[in-house]
Amino acid sequence: MRLHSIRNRCGCLVAASLLSLPQGVAAEPAENPKASMRVAQSIFAAIEYNRKVAEYNAARQQYDAEADAYWSSVADQRRSRNGKRRGNQDLRIDDYVLTQPPVYAGPPRPIDPYAPMEEPPPRKYVPVVADLLEAAARELRRPSMSAASARPTPNCRSCATARPAPTPPVPNRLGR
Repeated sequence: MRLHSIRNRCGCLVAASLLSLPQGVAAEPAENPKASMRVAQSIFAAIEYNRKVAEYNAARQQYDAEADAYWSSVADQRRSRNGKRRGNQDLRIDDYVLTQPPVYAGPPRPIDPYAPMEEPPPRKYVPVVADLLEAAARELRRPSMSAASARPTPNCRSCATARPAPTPPVPNRLGR
């Protein structure tokens, strides 16, 4: 029964909106069929958006009522526990809310078709290997290395693996 009343309302809204259009717009669709399609699509989009908003609001109000009841019971139980603690009384399992809070499972909030599109914020730059090598070269005051030649050079003084092997000790006069 409710479905039929929604359809009737939608049909009445479409008829009322078409009748309330200015004369110039009503005469224009006969000359330009694309314009009449755009008008009809925009009217349909507005009606569809209003229907989705009404569904969302009804589901959200029901969820809010359930959530408010849950959180008020949690607050009441907390006040009761605090009172018992002040009075040095033992706490029991009944002094706690043992259920989880309700989860919203209704339709998502609809997107307004007439709202301006927001651009996402620019992404933060993440350095790559070449940037890190350039920074290391600047820090060490050496010529920059490319990503292909990232291995240390044999004459690198800051790299322990590229140092030459120590020379054997020279025997002294005693042969030791």
